[in-house]
Amino acid sequence: MALTIFILRLAVYILAFPVFLMNFLGLWSWICKRLFAYLMVTFAMIYNRQMASKKRELFGNLQEFVGPSGKLSLLEVGCGTGANFKFYPSGCRVTVLKPGGAFYFLEHVAAERSTWNSFWQQVLDPLWYLLFDGCNLTRESWKTLERASFSKLKLQHIQAPLSWKLVRPHIYGYAVK
Repeated sequence: MALTIFILRLAVYILAFPVFLMNFLGLWSWICKRLFAYLMVTFAMIYNRQMASKKRELFGNLQEFVGPSGKLSLLEVGCGTGANFKFYPSGCRVTVLKPGGAFYFLEHVAAERSTWNSFWQQVLDPLWYLLFDGCNLTRESWKTLERASFSKLKLQHIQAPLSWKLVRPHIYGYAVK
């Protein structure tokens, strides 16, 4: 399997040689930054429509983290286009994660190993990284969360209802510091 992935990845390098050459010459970053912004807005609209029910479920318990003052402070890492703001109660302020605070996450991750999806993620990851501004198809983010020593971790693996099969594997949940 590793040899097959290597050969197919080599084919991707050959077919996408102009992109890799522009990256080597330092030109791709300039192009990608402009192209990615446009793609992000377009993909974010589709993604948020397809993931709306999961986001409502995920953010449904925000009130559990309201402080003694009655205010909820939030930190969103990588807020992108701000699509999650509509799930926040009014009057929130952005802050750092304090003890007792919750870190919510919803992101695509590597597929379960020994699946076709994992196979194609491994083949396409180097090109995906360049096309999507440093995004990885094979990142196993849940391992970092599990090692982070949160006092509470609610983490679920799901197959997101998305059109692109490569990014259907997701984790979502929250961790309490």
